[in-house]
Amino acid sequence: MSYNFLVATWGDHRHLGPTLTAAQQLRAKGHDVRFIARADARASVETAGFHFATWQRKPQISPIARTNAPLQYAFDHLLFGPAAAQGADISDEIRRATTDAVLTDMPLFGAVLAAEAEHVPCALLSPTISIRPLPGQPPIGSCLPAPSTPEDRVAVEAASNRFVAVMNEWLPMLNEARASLQLGPSADVLELFDRPARVLIAMSVKCTLIVRHDNQGQEPAA
Repeated sequence: MSYNFLVATWGDHRHLGPTLTAAQQLRAKGHDVRFIARADARASVETAGFHFATWQRKPQISPIARTNAPLQYAFDHLLFGPAAAQGADISDEIRRATTDAVLTDMPLFGAVLAAEAEHVPCALLSPTISIRPLPGQPPIGSCLPAPSTPEDRVAVEAASNRFVAVMNEWLPMLNEARASLQLGPSADVLELFDRPARVLIAMSVKCTLIVRHDNQGQEPAA
């Protein structure tokens, strides 16, 4: 059976490799695929033979970070801050054309919210590492090695808990975005990663994938 996929990507033409590869694989299996991305990605997307739409709304961001540290800046300006505007754009695009599923770069939290609001299955794709801490794996920015001793595992778990606690400082911003899409509030930012039907993580050039099913199990088969 053929499905209509909307692929959402955050970067310019230099960051399209993973999503273009996924889109080409979907198309090779007979699915229809179109993109929503930055305007400067249009040429690369259309050259690859995919229909293209771009973001329409400019995010209105009120940063909450009290530091310009890279991770906190990313929380403000890449992950949580633009979620409301991007979610509204993706909702518009889902309504504009038949959309059976959304495949999105992991940083585009607004895509996850829009898919939830429009009752469309969603898959998150990370070409490198997971923003959400994974069991037994050091979180982003911790500079910890992979654990090999009980003490290491305790340190990694503590670092993961601290990372999630920091992310939850942005929960009010996330819930503002949810409210703008007529969604109820979340109790924890990790719910962002629990709602999608799939979480795909390409860990190497061999594209090892971690795949997680949602509880409902209702998503198009790629």
